[in-house]
Amino acid sequence: MKIPPNTRRVLLIIAILLPLAGLFLFTAVRTGPLAPVPVTLAEVENQALTPALFGIGTVEARYRFKIGPTRTGRLATLTVDVGDAVKKGQQLGTLDPVDLDARIASQQSSLDALESHVSMARSRVAEAKAQQNYAANQLSRYRELLRSNAVLIRLAPGTDPDATADAIRRWKRLQVYTRAEMEQILIGKLIATSARQIGLFLIILAIVSAAIVAFIIYTMTMAKIREIAVLKLIGTRNRTIAAMILQQALGLGLIGFAVGKIIATAWAPYFPKYVLLVPGDTVRGFIAVLVICTLASLLAIRIALKVDPAEAIG
Repeated sequence: MKIPPNTRRVLLIIAILLPLAGLFLFTAVRTGPLAPVPVTLAEVENQALTPALFGIGTVEARYRFKIGPTRTGRLATLTVDVGDAVKKGQQLGTLDPVDLDARIASQQSSLDALESHVSMARSRVAEAKAQQNYAANQLSRYRELLRSNAVLIRLAPGTDPDATADAIRRWKRLQVYTRAEMEQILIGKLIATSARQIGLFLIILAIVSAAIVAFIIYTMTMAKIREIAVLKLIGTRNRTIAAMILQQALGLGLIGFAVGKIIATAWAPYFPKYVLLVPGDTVRGFIAVLVICTLASLLAIRIALKVDPAEAIG
């Protein structure tokens, strides 16, 4: 039997409303107006009544405090009255500032004077620290001189340094150098040390440059193995192939030397230290570049000469 849609909808509504109606009736019977009223039963007993007192009076504070300003003055305004309730931090009145501005000015001048004294004390402390640092530097300097068995003498104006040096040289086991002689010694040592450093740097630079050029020429040669094999197949002599590889290496070195020379000449005036560009150094550098490029091309030439002509058709 098939139930019509309207009947099915009515049955669904009735199925929803019946539980709600049951819940409503249960609530009304248990806690609503239909619920039974709870009744508390008590037995009657004989007891004495507690007397009570009723009257009208005045409430007084348990503690009283007297308040007053920390400075004397004339009261200008009073914002509270006797019996008013007040809170912590509430303003009760104001005093008439008769000489308050003068006092503030006096205190400000005293404060300025103290600040000036503080600044003077700080400057003195800074000066004392500077003197302490100078004394510490002098002490360390004298200690170094003592370790090196050297003493620096400062002559008075107008004193002949050569005569003083000759007089000290008469003493035993002492050597004296004037300012000019010390400058020559220091300059000679510095130049010698710098020359060693520059020489070592040039040796390392030459080795690195030769390695770079050799790697480049070797890479270019390995990329043209088939062309070299073709040249050998058509009868090209080994001398010609070696000359071609050497020309590549020398060309690469000449380009690098030209670029370096132009950059060095342009940047020399802006370098932090003075750079002296001597023509002789340029010629020696050019020869060194040619030698380095020639040596760097030997590996590529060796590889090229070992190429089998049969690789051209393989």
